[in-house]
Amino acid sequence: MTAIQINHLSYTYPSQAKPIFTDLTLDLDSSWKLALVGRNGRGKTTFLRLLAGQLGQQAGIKSPLNFAYCPRSLPRDQSAYLSLLGEQDFELWRLEKEMNRLRLSPDLLDQPFGDLSGGEQSKLLLALAFSQRDVFPLLDEPTNHLDAASRQEVADYLKKSRQGYIVVSHDRTFLTEVSDHVLALENGEIHLYRDDFSGYQTSKQHRDEENLARDRQLRREIKSLENSRRQLAANARQAENSIHSRGKIKPDRKAELSDKGFLSKRAAKVMQRSKNVARRQAREEAAKQGLLSNIEAAPRLDMNFKEDYHRELFVGRQLSLNLAGRELFADLDLVLPSRGIVALTGPNGSGKTSFISWLLGRQGLDCRGDWQLQ
Repeated sequence: MTAIQINHLSYTYPSQAKPIFTDLTLDLDSSWKLALVGRNGRGKTTFLRLLAGQLGQQAGIKSPLNFAYCPRSLPRDQSAYLSLLGEQDFELWRLEKEMNRLRLSPDLLDQPFGDLSGGEQSKLLLALAFSQRDVFPLLDEPTNHLDAASRQEVADYLKKSRQGYIVVSHDRTFLTEVSDHVLALENGEIHLYRDDFSGYQTSKQHRDEENLARDRQLRREIKSLENSRRQLAANARQAENSIHSRGKIKPDRKAELSDKGFLSKRAAKVMQRSKNVARRQAREEAAKQGLLSNIEAAPRLDMNFKEDYHRELFVGRQLSLNLAGRELFADLDLVLPSRGIVALTGPNGSGKTSFISWLLGRQGLDCRGDWQLQ
């Protein structure tokens, strides 16, 4: 049964001139596990926020459902329980049930929300969204801040859910596991696929290959028309010049062409005929240009790297880091080279984000030991 109806929806941000959506019409079923995909800036988050009513009520959206947008911004200085309760009412036993399925300890509810790791916050908000009755979750990058093990836990959690949802993620493996339908935003168009993300990728690849082959043929035809039009214009100019050049007119036609009025009429006919043909070819070129597919290509990505003469960017000895009285790590010896790529790994809550925040000068983190930062 269709539970979300979108009729002639258009939306443009007040600060922008280009619309995000124009006359969008779509029917969605609340039982679908729908992956919403598209390149950055195509409107994925905007679509979710429109459904959630965060951008004002839209006449083009009709649904009996209550939408729960996840993630949300919650107060950081009070307990996680009070932060969640201030966002919406919930039954504690239902929330703890969903937390248990996500392998979250109930003790997290007593800690300040801001002291939880990014992964713990993401999973806790996910548990809140699925603990509500008559609520349709809108999941915007639910794997942010999650390590590989936690991403798999969330994927397993969503696969077992009987509840439908819309999910946005850049993790392709994750989307394949948790989707049975795909809604793709591509170049101002929207395509619905009744398949998981892997099936969508296969279908899209075939469509793109067909479009590329058609485009190559169209471009060859357009090039041929352009060459023909240029040749026609050159021939017309040559014909006009030959008419006005007495020396090139055959002797038996000199008397016939001695009348200058006749010469100008003939030249006018030749030029008019060439212009008519050129206009026809120009229209045909424009028609073929309109058939070209607007196939998306990945933009070039450049790293803004600046050379540095230091061989080591950071040197630390016997480091320990504490957050709100909780020791994240101790006796750490660490050297970060100025070249290469360093991966900082560890389970959620082990202090990865806190360590980077300390390097960036965030307050509230107590680090002890000897260190030198270039």
